[in-house]
Amino acid sequence: MLLRKSFIILALANLVVKTLLLAFMQPAGAILIAQSYCRLGSLYTVQSRDNLFSIARERLGNGNRWREITKIDGSIFTDAEVANLEPGQQVCIPGFNTVSIPRPYPNYPNPVYPNQNYPNPAYPYPTNPYPTYPTYPTNPYPTYPNQAYPYPTYPYPTNPYPTNPYPANPYPANPYPTYPNPTYPYPANPYPNYPNQNYGKGNFRQMLEALGAFESGRPSGDPYQYRVENQLGFMGKYQFGEALLIDLGYYTAGTYYGNGARKNFWRGSWTGKNGINSKEEFKNSPQVQEIAIREAFNLNWQRVNSRLAKQGQSVNDYLGRQKTFMDRGQSKTITISLSGILAGAHLRGPGGVADLLMNNQVSYDTNGTSILRYMDEYGGYNITQTDFSNLGYR
Repeated sequence: MLLRKSFIILALANLVVKTLLLAFMQPAGAILIAQSYCRLGSLYTVQSRDNLFSIARERLGNGNRWREITKIDGSIFTDAEVANLEPGQQVCIPGFNTVSIPRPYPNYPNPVYPNQNYPNPAYPYPTNPYPTYPTYPTNPYPTYPNQAYPYPTYPYPTNPYPTNPYPANPYPANPYPTYPNPTYPYPANPYPNYPNQNYGKGNFRQMLEALGAFESGRPSGDPYQYRVENQLGFMGKYQFGEALLIDLGYYTAGTYYGNGARKNFWRGSWTGKNGINSKEEFKNSPQVQEIAIREAFNLNWQRVNSRLAKQGQSVNDYLGRQKTFMDRGQSKTITISLSGILAGAHLRGPGGVADLLMNNQVSYDTNGTSILRYMDEYGGYNITQTDFSNLGYR
C-alpha cells in the first residue's frame, strides 16, 4: 500500500515538472524563432500609443526612419498595418544606427567593388609588326633503314611558302597581370529617375511630402498624417474637404462646407470609389489619399487652363515668368511655376489661381493664408503634367 502511494506521488510530480517545462519552452521558442528572423537588429514589443514614427524617433534617433522598421519575418509593413499596430506586437529594429538622409527613393545597396578601378599599367612595348607565316605539317611517317619496307610516300607536296624573312619578336611578354575586376552582382536600381530631379527644390514626390507635412501639421513620414482632422473637418495628409471629394467622385452631399454648412460635417454619402465607403475608410487609406491628391491636381490643372482659355490664354503663357503682387500692402515678387500653380489651386481653387494670374487678385483661405505663400513656397519643384495626369500611385 505504501509503495503504491509513493508511485502515485512520483507520477504526479513528474507531470507537474513536464507541464512547467512545456509552458516555459513555448514562449522561449517563440522568442528564439522571432530573433532568428530579426538577425540584423533587435526585437521591440509595441506599447500602448506607440506608432512606427515614435518608435523610430526613440530607438533610431529620427522618426523619419520609421520605414526601416520591419515585421519580425523581415517583410515591410503595408499602409494598413502601419495604421493599425497592436500593443504586444513585436517588430524588428535595424541594428545599424546610421545617419539617414531623407530621399524620395531608398538607397539601393550597390557597394563599390574593390579593385574595380585597379591601376593596370599600359604595356610599354609596341605590338609585333611582323606577320606569322603559315607552314606545312611535318611528315608523320617514320624513316626506316629498310628501303624496301612498304611505307607510303609522304603525300604532301613540298612547302611552297618561302622562308619567313621576319626576325623573331624582340619584345618581352607583358609582365603585368590582368586583374579580374568582376561586375558587382547587384541588380540595377529599380527606382525611376524623375526628370531634372537634381535641380530646383526637388521632384514631384518631394513637393508632395513638403505640402503634406504643412497641411497635416505632422512631419514627413509620420503615418498619422493621413488620419489628421482639423477644427473645420478637413482631413488627411492633404486636408481634403467635402467639396473637393464631391468633385473627385468619392462623396455626395446636398449641403456641405461652402454650400450651406459652417464646416465639413461629412453627413453625406460615399460612392464606393476605390473601395472607400466611409470617412474612416478614407482616413485609414494612405494609398487612396495619394491617388486623390493626384486626381485633384489633374482636375485643377484642367480647370485653370479652361478659365484662362476663355481669355485666349493658357498656363504656358505664365510659366517661368516673374510677377509682382500686392499682399496686404506689401509688394511680393514670385516666379510662376507648375508646382506653385498646383499648390495655389489646392489652397484657393482653380478660380483663385486664374484671378491671380489674369487680374493680380490675391486671395486668402479661412485661416488667412495667402495664395502667394503657397505659390512661392511650393513653387520651383521640377514636375511635369505626366507626374499627376498618370494616376498610377508613384
